[in-house]
Amino acid sequence: MNNKKELELEQSKGVVESAQMENKSMFARADFLNTPKEIRKYLAIVFGITAVIGLLIAYQFYNGTMEGMNHLIILQMFVPALGVMLVAKQSEGIEYPKKLFYYYMAIVGVLFILNILDTFGVTHIATASTDVTSVVSYIVLLVTVIGHAVFFVLLLREKKEISKKWGLRGGKFLRTLGWAFFFIVLYNMMYLAGGLIEGNFDETLSRVLDVKFLIGMMVSLPMFALQFMLFFGEEYGWRFFLQPRIQRRFGKIKGVILLGLIWGIWHFAINLFYYSDPSNAVYSVLIQLVGCVYLGVVFAYIYERSKSIWCVSLIHFINNTYGFLYTGGEIQVAYQGDYKTLGISALLMTAVCVPFLLSSAFKKEEVKM
Repeated sequence: MNNKKELELEQSKGVVESAQMENKSMFARADFLNTPKEIRKYLAIVFGITAVIGLLIAYQFYNGTMEGMNHLIILQMFVPALGVMLVAKQSEGIEYPKKLFYYYMAIVGVLFILNILDTFGVTHIATASTDVTSVVSYIVLLVTVIGHAVFFVLLLREKKEISKKWGLRGGKFLRTLGWAFFFIVLYNMMYLAGGLIEGNFDETLSRVLDVKFLIGMMVSLPMFALQFMLFFGEEYGWRFFLQPRIQRRFGKIKGVILLGLIWGIWHFAINLFYYSDPSNAVYSVLIQLVGCVYLGVVFAYIYERSKSIWCVSLIHFINNTYGFLYTGGEIQVAYQGDYKTLGISALLMTAVCVPFLLSSAFKKEEVKM
């Protein structure tokens, strides 16, 4: 009888501990791979690989095509998560989802090699219509359709305890949809506020309420299922790995701002050669830094509340999709402007960030490592 009561007590204790673990903040989960050496190794890997991609982007800018740069930008989105996996692989005594990580690394490796070959014009073939198409286009399409499905299957087959430890599980579907709706409202409110400040509110409102735009947004949302690895690639590196580790050292607020700056700098080559050109580099880089700090705060808040890397990956997808649709596919328009526009954007984004930063999601003391 006593044994039965003890067993029930142990089971009850396990349920409580499981619930407590589910509710732990992202800050508190940074309890492995968190030494200064491991964080420096992560940053060296991510920025080292990104620097090589940046050189390829520069080469494509002067000698290649916009399509070639698109492929390289897609490749760069994989890199932050790749950094996490490479650090895990090089660390002793760390159990991690090997099949999933190795599969992801294999995809990135193949795409990296193909992009290098494509950049220097080695892999072009002629199709039946006599158009010249890059092999990379076919591989990217293959990865999009098949690669995501295989990744998803491997994710489902991974042990639950390992998946949870590595931030691959967590959150609830309806809550994720709620945060998606929240971000869509916030995005449109920011867009309308910008139009009001700049004196073109009527034009901005008509664009927000345009039926074609709304239909385009609804149609594009299911496409996340075929692109989630790209946005996971960024969010897994920045939000799951680097954010809580920087916050442990510098505090919740300073840490998230520093992460935003790191994230903005990581876009440097893209700002220089894709979002704009070297003649407009200063404005492009500055607006990117401001935007990344702002989005870093919002994404950090949503990640903390949702407890789901997939939720914040979806939010990232929505942000990029809205930017594409609002600019009519000419994303470069968003990175052109004067310093008055830059100042207005900075003030507006700062005003929106303040309530988030004052919330309980950022009420943690720094922990020195």
